[in-house]
Amino acid sequence: MDMHTNPVDEWDMIESLLPDGWVAAAKTCGAFQRARQFDDPGALLRMLLIHASGGCGVRATVANAGEIGVAKLSSVAFHKRMRNSADWLSWICSGLCDRLRSRCLVHGDERILAVDGMNVFGMDSKRTQWRIDYAYDLRTFRCEWFAASDVQNARGISIPGLSIGDVVVADGEYYSSKVVQDAKDAGAVVVIRMPGWVDGLEDRAGQMFSAVDASSTLRVGEIGDWFVRIVGSDGGRIDGRVISTRLPAAVAVCESRGERDGAFSKSVELDRRDVEACQFAKVFTTIAEDRLDGRGVFDLCCFRWQVERVFAGLRALIGADQLRHTEPDVARTWVTAKLVLAFLDEVLVRESREFSPFGLRIGAGLRV
Repeated sequence: MDMHTNPVDEWDMIESLLPDGWVAAAKTCGAFQRARQFDDPGALLRMLLIHASGGCGVRATVANAGEIGVAKLSSVAFHKRMRNSADWLSWICSGLCDRLRSRCLVHGDERILAVDGMNVFGMDSKRTQWRIDYAYDLRTFRCEWFAASDVQNARGISIPGLSIGDVVVADGEYYSSKVVQDAKDAGAVVVIRMPGWVDGLEDRAGQMFSAVDASSTLRVGEIGDWFVRIVGSDGGRIDGRVISTRLPAAVAVCESRGERDGAFSKSVELDRRDVEACQFAKVFTTIAEDRLDGRGVFDLCCFRWQVERVFAGLRALIGADQLRHTEPDVARTWVTAKLVLAFLDEVLVRESREFSPFGLRIGAGLRV
């Protein structure tokens, strides 16, 4: 009886987690047209993930890949490969996400753009120097837009490249009349989490509307939906809705604690109204009610939140707070590779019950 088992290569295990058709997609998406420098698409993907996870630059990635036998190529050649790999990585992200969760999206073919951003360190620096903002389509996970700016000039950033019918889903830091106005001018609609206590809203009669006061009678799990108008950046009025629900007590306490910690870290006085607003989750949207009701709006926000939590939870571990590229095409590949790593990590956690430290699947030879 043979007591020895051939070891399973760890990369083979990673490939087993990828969605069906990922090799063919490398060619259809334009990432792997010729087998120059790389034997197969798996070697290219492996090198892209090494670069995204290693916290090192292109030169160090090329050196590491050559040392372990993945591929031998120049830094310039790898840089060119990165320019054409974003769509392929987006395809992989989409397949992994479908495996992990069902999607709550708006019906139709419109792009659902999740907009996010973070402050990052510049290369070879321990001081926050850059602000990166990016948008990716929640249907395809294609990174549609990437912008990097120094922290002093990051205020008031707009969202370029919007098209008619686009749905912009963003967090509270993007709540501004300028973002809403830009979306309206492009024929897009927005779904934006409202931060704290918000002014500048009017009801149908032109009176000031307070989302917190309107939500005060809601119970936990009950959804309120009100027509409002926001004053646009050009002075005109833009029709919209405020969707709100009361948070469970434990969640509200965590929200208020975060508000206090934020005020303390910024050395600013805590506004009592912002603490009161922590009792509610509030969303501003310009989507018509007959297209998406209040529950659907929150479902869309929750789906975006689930994806963002996967990414945010691994930022410190995989070095997503260190900016490596500012060229748009390469930066999109860099951001999307981070998302691939995040989804792969979640898949591994969920399927860890089937794996063992011996490279075998648990139960493969078990007989009861």
